[in-house]
Amino acid sequence: MKRPKKTTLGTSERGGGMPSYSLSLPVLLVMFIFFMVFGGGLTYFATRGIPEQTSEPTPLVFVTDTIPPDTPTPTETQFPTITNTPPPQPTLPPIDYTVQEGDTCQAIAGAFNISTTALITINGLSVNCYLVIGQRLQVPQPTPLPTTDAIATQSARQTEAACPIEYVTVQTGDTIEIISQYTRVPVQEILSFNGKPSSLLFAGEILAIPTCKQTVDLSGATFTPSPAPTYQAPSVIQPPTGSFYRAAEEIILQWTSPAELRANEFFLITIIDSTDGGSIVLEETVKDTRFIVPSSAQPAGDNPHIYAWKIGIIAQIGEDADGNPIFRESGPDSELAYFAWQGN
Repeated sequence: MKRPKKTTLGTSERGGGMPSYSLSLPVLLVMFIFFMVFGGGLTYFATRGIPEQTSEPTPLVFVTDTIPPDTPTPTETQFPTITNTPPPQPTLPPIDYTVQEGDTCQAIAGAFNISTTALITINGLSVNCYLVIGQRLQVPQPTPLPTTDAIATQSARQTEAACPIEYVTVQTGDTIEIISQYTRVPVQEILSFNGKPSSLLFAGEILAIPTCKQTVDLSGATFTPSPAPTYQAPSVIQPPTGSFYRAAEEIILQWTSPAELRANEFFLITIIDSTDGGSIVLEETVKDTRFIVPSSAQPAGDNPHIYAWKIGIIAQIGEDADGNPIFRESGPDSELAYFAWQGN
């Protein structure tokens, strides 16, 4: 009997002609280790050439149905305006005053440097400002002027110095239109120059009339009709119509007054020479109701002349640039009366 041969590879033959191999355990371990090292090396060198990619987490976006609030419209900031307000002026208490003989509202107001309107208002007087001797009045003291007003006052004084001024005393029944007519200064100029906010006038009030503003053309101009006369016509008493006087005789004219005249009112005597074509011989203003005709009015020559005469009532409302008084009629004239006077 023969023993089988040993082979390195452990090859054996089976039936069918196909060889059979077998490996020892140590060989298998060496081969396993070789393949592990070889495979690991290939993996290492293969991965070194691929750049490292880092991935960051994608942020999540949440979509909601929230409606955005209305965006406010920008507005311009308003800053307060700074004005230089003058300090309040002290209010002085009124002064007690007792009405004396001959006092008028205008005279009292002028003495205390206030307006007649202020005096009438504080005492509740009527627009005619009737006063009684012994009557107690409250006289408001003038408020000190702030700087701006003082400058305006100085400017007004400079204007007054450059413009001649006439002063008109308001009479009962006067209107601003009447005064404008007599002075030939427009109504608005009078009101503005006197600082009056309206055309309301008071009896006894004094208005300053700037004559440099005389722009009213009286030719063809129309004016508001004057109010009804203040007084009725005076009545003549003597001499009776038809009286005759010789050259040496004294002629006295007399008449009755319809009312007591005020301080600025007068009787106007007018004597007309009818024989000499109606020329005016004499015009004279008096306060009395009796007048002696001067000898200077006697006609020349030996022949007598027929004289007509009448009495009217007038009121002085101011003065012109030459200082001559300005009058207006305060009522109708008396009827004409006649006398004859022989020349010298």
